[in-house]
Amino acid sequence: MRRPHTTPTCGAKRFIEAKGLVVCPGSIDRLGQSELALLIDNRSLSKLSQGITTEITGEGASAAAQNQRTLAQLQPGLDQYHLKVDWTTLAEYFARLEKSGTPLNIGTYVGASQIREAILGDRIESLHPQELDKMKALVEQAMQAGAFGLPPLEQAIRKITSLTGTARTLAGSRSIERRVLR
Repeated sequence: MRRPHTTPTCGAKRFIEAKGLVVCPGSIDRLGQSELALLIDNRSLSKLSQGITTEITGEGASAAAQNQRTLAQLQPGLDQYHLKVDWTTLAEYFARLEKSGTPLNIGTYVGASQIREAILGDRIESLHPQELDKMKALVEQAMQAGAFGLPPLEQAIRKITSLTGTARTLAGSRSIERRVLR
């Protein structure tokens, strides 16, 4: 390896000549779904082998809020991996993830369907004002723990608007996506 005289090495012990090569930072998976998988196997080999170093999760469901309603369907599928959901908030999830370690940079939205399920379970009917207030409180709690805001939403946009307002007041983003189904 030949070191060009015009390139400062800043005291580097090793210099890699990259002329004619592509040097690229890691890729971002904007629709990641590895929140729980990272706690089962924190190596994230499939992501890293694709060059993904950052994952954004929380599309629909998210790692929090968790309670008896959300865990009723989730936990049985995790039992085979010996993973126990022992957090209820996003802050507690991040603490758990930090403890187990991950090679990825992780960011998350707060999943609107997760918030709805935490308050309503599988109930389909309209929200009562008190339930909407509880949902807003969960969004606020997740935003304070580092959530980016709410993800693109496909349905119930009018009902969710007040939740995005909560995210926005805490410097979060909102991303509303409408799809036409044929």
